[in-house]
Amino acid sequence: MQVIQILLLIILLAFRAVRCIDNAGNSNTTSNYSISLSISSSSGGGSSGGSGGGGGGGSSSGTTSTSSDTSSSDSFSSPSSSGPTIDSVLRSRVLNSVDTSELSTTDFSEGNIEVVSVGEDNKVTKSSSSLVSEVLSSTDSSSAKDILERILKSSALKGELITTSSSLRSFSITAKDTGKSVDRTEVTIDVSTIENVSDVFVVEIIPKDVASNVSELSFTDLKPVIIEEDPIFSWNLTSLSPSEGASFRYFIKKKVDTLSWTSVAGGNSYREEGSSSGFPVALYFLIAAGILFIILIIYHFWHRHNS
Repeated sequence: MQVIQILLLIILLAFRAVRCIDNAGNSNTTSNYSISLSISSSSGGGSSGGSGGGGGGGSSSGTTSTSSDTSSSDSFSSPSSSGPTIDSVLRSRVLNSVDTSELSTTDFSEGNIEVVSVGEDNKVTKSSSSLVSEVLSSTDSSSAKDILERILKSSALKGELITTSSSLRSFSITAKDTGKSVDRTEVTIDVSTIENVSDVFVVEIIPKDVASNVSELSFTDLKPVIIEEDPIFSWNLTSLSPSEGASFRYFIKKKVDTLSWTSVAGGNSYREEGSSSGFPVALYFLIAAGILFIILIIYHFWHRHNS
């Protein structure tokens, strides 16, 4: 009876070891290329055409940092007669996009320069093959077509792992000493994911009715790679996780009321792997030792029975 109990115990331990191996194997997955798109609805004017700028890939290389302060940190103070005034952090960002020659003054002090918010818009969007195809058919840019076609051919759109939240805020900037004023629109792109993603890229395709050339934009934070001058540009990140998103900003040198263009985000999805695939060496040894132990017990009782 004791022998049977020992054998049952060994079989139970071996069964539990095999189940642990199966669970470990199921939790480890190979890297699966997955791209998710975030596309806002397009309006008249379509996408920018192909004037053939800096060409190529659609993603930058080696860029891993993002802007540290997000739009959620920007707060409004009490409203003025022409609209709500702006806090110091946002004010500084806006003024960094303005050249002194535009206002004909070198005095950018708070007492001389008035910055007022005059409008905002925002969208939260996810990927779909039909929307990507729509954007692909609406652009004449060969570089943009290359990027979108690669996305459509990938297994990207099934996961919908990445969400892109785009927002814009328009400002009027006035110099009191000269009476001159200019408009600026800040665009913020917040990128988040539900799984770990590597080699993340974010591509912006600006329609010509918003900006006909990259010179009409100002990048005060992380500089993108310019794909085409009219304008198409991209940022790149080495990785993105559910616990840590990324934010990108740029300014348009005029007042824009609504978001009507494309934001594309994608990358490689993966899961953190614990151990290597297959049976670990320690479990091989454990199973082999158990089998040997069973053989020794059987031999021992067989030898006693025959002696």
